[in-house]
Amino acid sequence: MRIEVRAVVEVPDNTPMEAIEEWVQYELGAGGMAQSNPLSDHSLHCLSVDVREA
Repeated sequence: MRIEVRAVVEVPDNTPMEAIEEWVQYELGAGGMAQSNPLSDHSLHCLSVDVREA
């Protein structure tokens, strides 16, 4: 089964999209996160999550 997960998360202003993608992959267990990633020291606030079958 495949699912689609959509989340609304607050990130610091001017965070590069690549850094956000790397953070999401790290949080989902799909890869590591470089120490140079500006989000590596942040705990981000999730505003909402929507999960549905893909």
